[in-house]
Amino acid sequence: MKVFRREIFAILLFLSLFSVMSLFAEPLQNDLFVVLRPDGIMGGSFTHGTFKVADSADAECSAIYDCLKNSPELKKVFEMYRDSQTGGDPNKKALPLNLVVQKKGLMLMNSFSGYITTYGKDGKLNTDYQYVCPKIDIPLSSDNFAVDPKKLSDPSARMEFMNGIAHETAHAIMKQTYGYIPKGLNPFAAFGHWQGQMSTNQLAFTEGYAEFMGAHFSGDSLDDSTLWRKEMGDNTVQYPKTREENMKTEGVVASIFWDIAKLPDGFNKIHRVLKEKKPWTIECMVKDFKEMFPSDAAAIDAIMDENLTPVKDSIIGCWLEIKNMRAQIENLEKEIAATGNPITKTSKFIDLQKAKGNYRNLLNRYISIYGYTEEVLTSATRPVSTRQTGINSGAVNVISSGTSPFSE
Repeated sequence: MKVFRREIFAILLFLSLFSVMSLFAEPLQNDLFVVLRPDGIMGGSFTHGTFKVADSADAECSAIYDCLKNSPELKKVFEMYRDSQTGGDPNKKALPLNLVVQKKGLMLMNSFSGYITTYGKDGKLNTDYQYVCPKIDIPLSSDNFAVDPKKLSDPSARMEFMNGIAHETAHAIMKQTYGYIPKGLNPFAAFGHWQGQMSTNQLAFTEGYAEFMGAHFSGDSLDDSTLWRKEMGDNTVQYPKTREENMKTEGVVASIFWDIAKLPDGFNKIHRVLKEKKPWTIECMVKDFKEMFPSDAAAIDAIMDENLTPVKDSIIGCWLEIKNMRAQIENLEKEIAATGNPITKTSKFIDLQKAKGNYRNLLNRYISIYGYTEEVLTSATRPVSTRQTGINSGAVNVISSGTSPFSE
């Protein structure tokens, strides 16, 4: 009985302490951002719902709030969002950025359409925070990207989180600056996109800018765009891209922004161009940039050449890739001939058609982008390696014949 009483006493003591903590808990909000929780009444959907301002009694939200509040870098990007609303006018009132901590979600993401309403801990409507989106959803559990508040003290986890928050805030800044998000109607925005994917000029520009801002304010780096200048395809084939295709690739566009920001006052000049010209593509942006800042024109041209020129693969590397793909096709043809199971045969046939398509696509790109000949790429012998030059001038030295003592 005494043990039972002690347990009851401990429970009551805990509840009393929790009540006292809740009584003195501070709302997690300031002039720049507010941390919210779905209130469970109308829910917290992607574009609408009712939310409560989280308070310091909420350990998960407190860890997120402290991480954001104590970051000088994120303070700068939050201030940029504020200034994008006021135009620098101190008499204009700006709304804070809305950060919604969800138990489960798709990933760290934003929404720009819809209305959300918040309530204070007293249950009354918080008229100061009744607003139109944007909001940023922060999932604590996700199959794609989740935020673990307990790990935010780890430098790599913190940088990844800061990168994501700055990225999504950049979208909010662009929306305020332009009055809209220049994504256009395309399936990539709705169904996912990544740094190396070739999408559209508009989406690559919008996401490339956000990628740049994420890296700029988190301590990440975008110094090398080589990886993004090859399309990952089905994650087994890397396709070389043309200059035009690279301008439709958000990772490449992000690297262009990154390099321009390194120029004297480059970061501020970028945002002057966005504010005054509102370009929709990276090609328009650099054209406007050079018109506004002609002394930087030569440097801008060099940055574009460095980031847009197709990645040059050696003739031997291309030959080996083609050889491996031909071997895959031959193996699939043998497997189709050997199986009597109609379901397996159909599945293998689909794989075969896909492999043939990848093969022809890659072969055509090696020929059209690099200038290599089909004769050499499909020959039974390894080509002789020589120095390849002149990829920009069109005077590419191509091996059209020749064998090696170590033929395969």
